[in-house]
Amino acid sequence: MKQQQHPIETIGTSQVERALVLSGGGPVGYAWMAGLVAGLVAHDVDLGRAELIVGTSAGSIVGAQLALGMDVAALVAETNRHSELNIYSSAGPGLGNQLVEWVNAAHAANPDEARAAIGRKALAAATIGEDALVAMSAFSVLAGREWPPTFRATAVSTTTGQLIVWSKGSHVDLARALAASSSIPGVTPPVTLNGDRYMDGGVYSSLNADLAAGARFVLVVSCFSLTPPDGVDANLRHRYENFSQELDTIRAAGGSLEIIEPGPEFLRLSGYSSRLMDINLMPEAVQIGRRQAMIESARLGSWA
Repeated sequence: MKQQQHPIETIGTSQVERALVLSGGGPVGYAWMAGLVAGLVAHDVDLGRAELIVGTSAGSIVGAQLALGMDVAALVAETNRHSELNIYSSAGPGLGNQLVEWVNAAHAANPDEARAAIGRKALAAATIGEDALVAMSAFSVLAGREWPPTFRATAVSTTTGQLIVWSKGSHVDLARALAASSSIPGVTPPVTLNGDRYMDGGVYSSLNADLAAGARFVLVVSCFSLTPPDGVDANLRHRYENFSQELDTIRAAGGSLEIIEPGPEFLRLSGYSSRLMDINLMPEAVQIGRRQAMIESARLGSWA
């Protein structure tokens, strides 16, 4: 059973007709999601119509770009041109060990303290400086932009271990918030906002889909399968149980739920999530996302 609850006030979903949830997924998931979203928009599935867009980590970058009406696939292609992405190579091709630690934290006797311990290690890790992280093209392209009113980004406090959900009313810098939401502990530095330092929202949950509970129609886009593969590590099995509970929260609130998961082509490319940090796969991931969008657009129609 899921041992965590979002320690935040309601984000006002009861009046939301359409909500979009975009998961984390590392650089490769970011590329796939960007291609998918761009392809859906090209096929008249206007995801920008969502009154609420919730993004975690990679999904926060795509979500902000979408909410601002930017060409997400063009931006990820430009991002991939820069050698700055080489910093992700230090994590290896996947995040298996980190994911186990994050999942275990959610089921610890004191989940907040367990995540705060992850935060302390993140603060002590030898990484690039946080200003250098924010200056990376994926974030700097949004420098000076107004926060889109429909957009929410998740992150985790390194001090308290609690989830925070930023919105326009939070009065934080958009580029820094996205860098924080995407800051993988031990790989990139936590980012300072309002006197605290924040790390990847995926430390709490790679999905955070229950933040959209209360909306009438919810579309969840996940960079990974939401069904555990055969032989999955017992610790990671809890991760899938958490995802299931998040989705059940949406249904229990009366929402109509649609889910987009990776098709076989992307699952093979990403090594079933074991190669989501391999930046060399990003160009192909964009194209796979575009191809999958052709299939999904027929199912989603004009999206309610």
